Amino acid sequence: LEHAIRATLGKCEFDLNKVGIVFLAGTGVQFLDQIEQTAVCKVFEGVAKPALATTARVTGNLIGAGGLIEVGLINHLYNEGRVPHSLAIETMGSDWPQSIDSDRPGVLILRVSPWREYSCLLVSRA
Repeated sequence: LEHAIRATLGKCEFDLNKVGIVFLAGTGVQFLDQIEQTAVCKVFEGVAKPALATTARVTGNLIGAGGLIEVGLINHLYNEGRVPHSLAIETMGSDWPQSIDSDRPGVLILRVSPWREYSCLLVSRA
């Protein structure tokens, strides 16, 4: 997953410091959630942390279809300026803000599977 994130940002020539939100799949399956959290921690090590969110706490695990919901939420979340408690990733600690920096228009939508299939979609509001 770390490779997928870095490859996506590299191919799009998108600055990591411009990512304002990362949507994790947040499947509730411990080893999959750990893969996501470890990859995100490594990618954002030493740079300003983006807000983290998941729709799975509200919708359940919709697999790839959850990404469509997340795309639909992007403008709303940026307008609100923060990730609501219902979408928050609580296991990552206080280093990860719930506030969303409007000067960071990039949004990463991540997905993992038990078969070691990883994807990263970059959406930019700019």
